Amino acid sequence: MRRLLQVLTIQCTSVNSQYRSTEANLRIQLTRYILRAGLKPWPKLWVAMRQSRAIELAREYPAHVATAWCGHSKEIAEPHYWRVTEEDFKRAITPDPAGIGEQKGCGT
Repeated sequence: MRRLLQVLTIQCTSVNSQYRSTEANLRIQLTRYILRAGLKPWPKLWVAMRQSRAIELAREYPAHVATAWCGHSKEIAEPHYWRVTEEDFKRAITPDPAGIGEQKGCGT
């Protein structure tokens, strides 16, 4: 375990070293990338991306794990990050091909 920790700490470097300054405006550069991809930038880029990732993590992992990875508590995540998405509705009405977790109607 110690060896693994040593290897990991040695290998840790910044993913984006070009914008390490606190004076860099990352929103402008992100907007340029989005426009270059032919998409329309959405409001609150960073907040929206953080919220999307928080929702994805909450779907796959227990709440205490998802919130710890995002750096907030469950009490903060529920009202500010977690929400029902279109994907949730689609998954609810799509039959499970394996028949596992098949939902029955009320009273059946």
